[in-house]
Amino acid sequence: MIALVFFCFPEELIRLFIQKEEIEVIAAGALCLQVGAIEQIPIAFAMVIESYFKGTGDAKTPFYVSFVMNWCIRVPLSWYLIYYLQYPIHVFWMITTLQWTLEGLVIYYLYHRHGKHIFLR
Repeated sequence: MIALVFFCFPEELIRLFIQKEEIEVIAAGALCLQVGAIEQIPIAFAMVIESYFKGTGDAKTPFYVSFVMNWCIRVPLSWYLIYYLQYPIHVFWMITTLQWTLEGLVIYYLYHRHGKHIFLR
């Protein structure tokens, strides 16, 4: 539901916090919110499966997956594309979407590979 609001009304949401005269900031923020709306899907997917692991007593698996994805995907790509190549800020949100998508796929793979045996321990 929040993703729909982010996607359909990004400029209106940004204007709640930014003055109307700052057109460039509103445009950049609106684009970030729209990317963030799309990002909600992989975030929810990854969090549900990570919660499954945590609920069964395995908090290490989601921690390791999240740690590796953040430090091997999000941080280096963000530094290189945003800081070094000076890409616009919405690219950071795209990198975060990529990181959550990969994290969700890895944790889903681990769930199907190992998750069925957790209750048998």
